[in-house]
Amino acid sequence: MTTDGSPPQADAAPRMSRRVSAAVSARATSLRAMTALAPLLLLDVLAGSWIHFHLPWLRQWLSTNIVLLGGFAIVWAMLPADTVTEMKAAVARTLQSRRLTRALWGATSIFVVFTLFVSTVEVTSGGNIEPVTVYRLSDAAEPAGGTPPPVDSARLDKAHGSRTFVVLTTPLGRTLRFRTSPTSEAPPVRVRSWIPAMLIAPDDFAAPVTVAALLTGLFAVDMMGAQTVRMQARAGDLPGELVADDTVRVLHALLLSATPPAPPDSVTRQRWLLAASRLFQVDTAEVEPLVRDWMTTRWIRTARPLRSGERLQLTFVNARGDTLARHTFNLTQRFTDVIIRRT
Repeated sequence: MTTDGSPPQADAAPRMSRRVSAAVSARATSLRAMTALAPLLLLDVLAGSWIHFHLPWLRQWLSTNIVLLGGFAIVWAMLPADTVTEMKAAVARTLQSRRLTRALWGATSIFVVFTLFVSTVEVTSGGNIEPVTVYRLSDAAEPAGGTPPPVDSARLDKAHGSRTFVVLTTPLGRTLRFRTSPTSEAPPVRVRSWIPAMLIAPDDFAAPVTVAALLTGLFAVDMMGAQTVRMQARAGDLPGELVADDTVRVLHALLLSATPPAPPDSVTRQRWLLAASRLFQVDTAEVEPLVRDWMTTRWIRTARPLRSGERLQLTFVNARGDTLARHTFNLTQRFTDVIIRRT
């Protein structure tokens, strides 16, 4: 019995509860005093997330070296208790530093701004064993008759099946172009903050399509004198993306492509002869004069490379705005021939 007549157990329970509450309160006060802990944890989460999404090679390296944490835990367990206590106290004092707190909040702010303006494009070989070099093209205006110069490159081979381009972007995004050769370019890549882009070489670097628009003789009536015919090419679903807009003055074959096409050869001539013969249901000799006109070509440069599988619409209008012909078709071959008949 205690002096006031109550059992000892009845008095011990409140004292234990008070001690636990005091310990919890002291720990909470200690954590609140560690003002640098919050920005440190936030920076760790943000940096870890960005590395996970954008730097797979660094993520893989950190994963393979996680065994170092196990070694650190073993060494920590072997330290004397007094040493551990002193180290904990030193860490706690460091995390209470106002200067360190300000520095960590500043570093976190800088890192957030960094992630808004820096992103990545990962290029992988997709299981391809042939070495290939991927080039990132300049945003500068393209030189006449060519593609913009490369500003960066990465080599894919057996030892390096994945490469990462670190690029500048904006919070609204930025469109970049990549190629593996002057005639093999990937579709434009939209790069955004925090969202990595990915390309597979050579699957995403198919050679662009060249469209040969072959005008029939009736268009000559609309081109008499100084009159011209306007041609527009739109890709995709209507109203579509305008990829070419030009005027036509003679019955040349119009070659639509992003890069200068090769001139037609004897194989192309024979293909055009057969196509015109089938369309008009006449002998090839009767369409020979028309094909002879087509052998003189005119390059119409498209705003971007045309891709196999795309849907393209060609529209021809005269000077009065009357539609002379409209032809819609799918790009299924590297060289797509389309004979345009005036309506």
